[in-house]
Amino acid sequence: AGDEQLNRLNQNARRLQRQQRRPGYIERVQQTMNFCARLIYLFFLSAHHDWIEPVLRDFDAQHAEQVRLQEAADQLLRIRDGFNQPPNQARNENAAAPEEPQQQLNEAQPETEEQKQAQANQVVPGEEVQVQLDAVAAQPDIQAEGLRQRSTGETS
Repeated sequence: AGDEQLNRLNQNARRLQRQQRRPGYIERVQQTMNFCARLIYLFFLSAHHDWIEPVLRDFDAQHAEQVRLQEAADQLLRIRDGFNQPPNQARNENAAAPEEPQQQLNEAQPETEEQKQAQANQVVPGEEVQVQLDAVAAQPDIQAEGLRQRSTGETS
């Protein structure tokens, strides 16, 4: 039984080799595969167009979330790098950087009282993270002051 199976496999392999040696065999297979792929694609578009749009919106939302998380990670890295700088330099960078964008925002959009109230009531997903980042950003100054007091022996 094993020899019979081996003979059949060898015959099939030889037959496939003969077919592949015929002129244009590979091209015909590729054309058939391309045609089938196009049919499947067209069927997919025609039958499922109603759920493609929400999937794309979900993908865009996930991408926006990834961008936001990457920006938060970059900000944390900048804060961490601030710990490694001398205290005066870190204090100068942390103090100078946030003021400029805020001034530009204030000049660009004067807010009405209604807009301010709506923003105060709105829950922003990254707000807790921003509060934590602001608290961490203030720590280099606090730690530097504590180190200075310890080194000079002062008490508060």
